Amino acid sequence: MGGDIAVHSAPGQGSRFSFELDFEVLKGAVPEAKAQRLVIGLEPGQPRYRVLIGDDIETNRQLLIKNLKPLGFALIEATDGEQALARWRDEQPDLILLDMRMPKMDGYEVARRIRAEEKRGRTPIIAVTASAFEEQRDEVLAAGCDEFLRKPFRDADLFELIGRHLKLAFVYAERAAPALHTAVDAARLGALPAALRAQLREALLVLDGARCGELAEQVAALDPELGAALGKQVKEMRFEELLGLCEAADAWTGT
Repeated sequence: MGGDIAVHSAPGQGSRFSFELDFEVLKGAVPEAKAQRLVIGLEPGQPRYRVLIGDDIETNRQLLIKNLKPLGFALIEATDGEQALARWRDEQPDLILLDMRMPKMDGYEVARRIRAEEKRGRTPIIAVTASAFEEQRDEVLAAGCDEFLRKPFRDADLFELIGRHLKLAFVYAERAAPALHTAVDAARLGALPAALRAQLREALLVLDGARCGELAEQVAALDPELGAALGKQVKEMRFEELLGLCEAADAWTGT
């Protein structure tokens, strides 16, 4: 790319890596972000559908519950594969959101057993996975799942898949694009689930930018403006500043 890379290292102190690249400055205004349609409810007269959420990580379940509960869905939780299968047998949900990596029985086996046992019609199964590999989609579909939703996901993608399979009619409201100038502060971080803050702090400690970016997307599901601002600071590699804010948030909440 026509640039230079350098390293400066001192025994017992650490190393600093740097690089320089020549880029052309683009002229013209940056296009404004488009407004997004926000799902705020279901149109009247629709059934109260039952949705099974199978995921062993509580934070992941809570993110899904936060999105679905306000819309009136009856939610059923399962914390491992065996429990997910048992809840499907007992509760007969209308749709399943299934994590593919769970203890006792993974999502692939759960989907295969459901397909082998079901007799009263096909239950839609949406696989929810953190895998970044597109080829996993074929394995997921071959196991019996109907859709493939990659973590972290946008709430719009979640609603689109659920709406398609349950034939839902949503009520929408327009929302402005997240403001990137929103400040990240300890009080706002302290309002997040403790488990989510802990994952963010661990990722910051090891300077895992990719993981921090994923967690910023999860934050955006709870607080769109905070998630956007957090993602911006992660891209700017302001890890030390963010770590200090996380620690201040823990002190503020007493965790």
